[in-house]
Amino acid sequence: MTQSQRKNQASSSRVSPDTSAIIPYKDNHDETSQLKALITQNGIPQVSHVEPPEICNHDDVILKVRLAGVCRTDVLAAQGKIAVDNNRVLGHEFCGEISKLGSLSKRLKVGQRVAVNPVITCERCLHCRQNDFHLCGKTQLLGIHQDGAFAKYIRVSQKQIYAIDDSISDKLAAYAEPVAAMLSILHAEIPINSQIVINGSDRISQLCLLILQQHGYQNISLKTDTPCDVLIITSLINDELLLDQVNPGGLVIIKSRSPFQSQLNLADVVYKRLTIKGMNYSTFDQALHFIQKKATLLNQFLGESYALEAFLDAFEESQKKVFLRAD
Repeated sequence: MTQSQRKNQASSSRVSPDTSAIIPYKDNHDETSQLKALITQNGIPQVSHVEPPEICNHDDVILKVRLAGVCRTDVLAAQGKIAVDNNRVLGHEFCGEISKLGSLSKRLKVGQRVAVNPVITCERCLHCRQNDFHLCGKTQLLGIHQDGAFAKYIRVSQKQIYAIDDSISDKLAAYAEPVAAMLSILHAEIPINSQIVINGSDRISQLCLLILQQHGYQNISLKTDTPCDVLIITSLINDELLLDQVNPGGLVIIKSRSPFQSQLNLADVVYKRLTIKGMNYSTFDQALHFIQKKATLLNQFLGESYALEAFLDAFEESQKKVFLRAD
């Protein structure tokens, strides 16, 4: 099979929302005791009611969710293609406002607007013990392993919270997680004059392009048939990892966190002496600093906000980052 045929086959297998099993929302609950939330049951997404979160640990914080971004991970979890518990509240890219504080949350105050790192670290590995939490290799994620942000309120640890300046909008604050993820490529030690190809045509590949350009990289292409020194994989679903275009001695950076199996020709890696690096996150502080400096440029990626009940419309939007709100 030729490279063109393999790419055409891969494009036909891209994930799109499955509307066949959507359960319509009926508001007949008393919201004084329960909250609207977007949950998944057996791979079927639905707006339902859940118990409000409560303080369980001394460092817990209850946030009122101001805005939550929709990510491909959320769609895959909603469809059952990423395993989550039944009745799990989805969503992990968000900003909020502090509603309640545990006894140890002294640096924070009720009413404060914050960005949230949705990554839950192990707290035990060497990186965590050295406070390099972004390097933890045993992480979990809000909306997958713990209830997420497609609801009016959420419980998080104070360690996940970052105060934000008034100059950062709610949309930009909710966009901090993708920015932190993509800034990690700057730690891959890419020589500045490298010929770089970004393998992807979606929003995250455009964010990757912007970040590289803003840090002095100029020889960048989105054409997947261009020879390159560095190949950055931002999108990979049911696909073969194609390394034909990478020059001998080149670098392959994996940014896609696809849950699907991918094929890799190890002979190509050996014969061409390739280096493969998986890059996960930069720090949230770095992400918020970049957002504050480049807000105007980043706003081009941000789209509309949808009511929680219109989640299917939000799931189908692919051109820009869109958001859900649980009014």
